[in-house]
Amino acid sequence: MTNQDTKSPAHGPIVQPGFADEVFIWGEKGVAVLIWKLIDSISQMPEVEVQTWWTSALLKARRSDRISEEHIAKMSPERMSQPLLICGVGDELWILDGNHRLEARHRAGLEETDAILIEDLEGCFEPLPW
Repeated sequence: MTNQDTKSPAHGPIVQPGFADEVFIWGEKGVAVLIWKLIDSISQMPEVEVQTWWTSALLKARRSDRISEEHIAKMSPERMSQPLLICGVGDELWILDGNHRLEARHRAGLEETDAILIEDLEGCFEPLPW
């Protein structure tokens, strides 16, 4: 399932940034994706395509294994409903931002999850220092 809906960031942010220093460490690619830059880039777009995915399909995507139970417990319904940021690389799907939102939606029994498929990460990552 990937229903599509186009939303305009001009009517308010589609995805609220989490922490100002939040990054996705993509060790296999040797980069750190700067989530705040990615969200800022999305907010500059005139329109953003939000797709609806089966939550169960997104749970099979590559993602961080670390889950903070405290983070999930404190998550507001508004935050939980915001779309994930995902990226396809080859035949793999990666959750770049929204791992906790996805887990919270799964635990709440929600079968569908909105996501924004990021096709270009240019300018939103830095090489890892190691």
